[in-house]
Amino acid sequence: MLTFASALRELGQEEFTRIAREVRPPANYLWATLLPERSRATYTVDSSSMRIKTTMAGAVGMDSAYPPGGAIEVARFLENTAKFALNVPLPERTLREIQQWALMFRGRESEGNRQLVETALNFYDAVIMQGLLDRDEWIRGQVITTGKFAWTYNGIEFDIDYGLPAGNMLTDRTIGNGDAYHLPGSKFWDDVWEMRRLLRGSARIVGVLHSKTLEQIMANDSHNLLVAGENGATFTLQRYKNLAGNTVNSPDARDRITLTTYDEGGEILDISSGNTGVTKEYPFCAPGKLVFVGSGVNRGFTFSPGSRPDPNNDLEFGYHHLAPTVEGDGQPGRWGRVFTPEERPYALHGEAVENSLPVIENAKRLVVLTTEMPS
Repeated sequence: MLTFASALRELGQEEFTRIAREVRPPANYLWATLLPERSRATYTVDSSSMRIKTTMAGAVGMDSAYPPGGAIEVARFLENTAKFALNVPLPERTLREIQQWALMFRGRESEGNRQLVETALNFYDAVIMQGLLDRDEWIRGQVITTGKFAWTYNGIEFDIDYGLPAGNMLTDRTIGNGDAYHLPGSKFWDDVWEMRRLLRGSARIVGVLHSKTLEQIMANDSHNLLVAGENGATFTLQRYKNLAGNTVNSPDARDRITLTTYDEGGEILDISSGNTGVTKEYPFCAPGKLVFVGSGVNRGFTFSPGSRPDPNNDLEFGYHHLAPTVEGDGQPGRWGRVFTPEERPYALHGEAVENSLPVIENAKRLVVLTTEMPS
């Protein structure tokens, strides 16, 4: 008889564990580029004890002891990782369709098992693993855009302040003050100039925002801007000025900015509603936020016996700490499985868990602009 139980025995649960540990965020997750995942052997994040800054060698006389070098950063970030998990059963409607579909393979069990294995793997990848990846990207987005991780779910409350430099979180532009980016008194270009000053040592600057925010900026005639270039989700905005009665592009390089829209998001089950079918949508980049990251070289030594920082990623200013799991026998990374309850051989459940937390190590390369959106 063709059942998920027989198909999973053929595949082996070890395969699901391997997939969970090797899965990585998809390329369209922008925040994962700035805070890439790193597998770590500890459940606690202590970034100050892991990073030693590079210092120049000092002068020393002949027959003298070497002068000291290196410096441990003063800033300290110490937090326990957060545990995230989910359990998803296939709905009965889907199970009925699979049961009817499996009957077509009577007498061809090898082909039927192959189809059931493929179904289980697709379910595991598209629903179970994706659920963890979406959660991580949303948390990274909250940390990057607000400098905090504040969330309450299932009776568990998180309230972590990353202590980002106050000067890099620019003044909120509000409707009440008349300087929100969609109003005539907008301070958009003032904020862009200040951002450039803060990131002036960067070889390149990347700006990210939600398309709704970009629409408000472009629709405001007081900005005197035009779209000088468009490539997919990336737009180059150019300010223009009136000189000697002529409308010309501003000769100031600070009046030209390139922005990338980020409209991806995820859904969270609304357990407060009492209806398990109700979800809430959460954008990874909240409307009203503009994030600018300056490129740089991550100089220094970081103790990481697992994966190493990517030397080609000059936008990385921290990482996403992936801790071990008890379920995975203490091995770093995610853990997951797909199984069938003994009393329901045609049923299919997926489970996954991870212990993780984003870490910011070089906050000076991050500048966040905030504007109140119109209702």
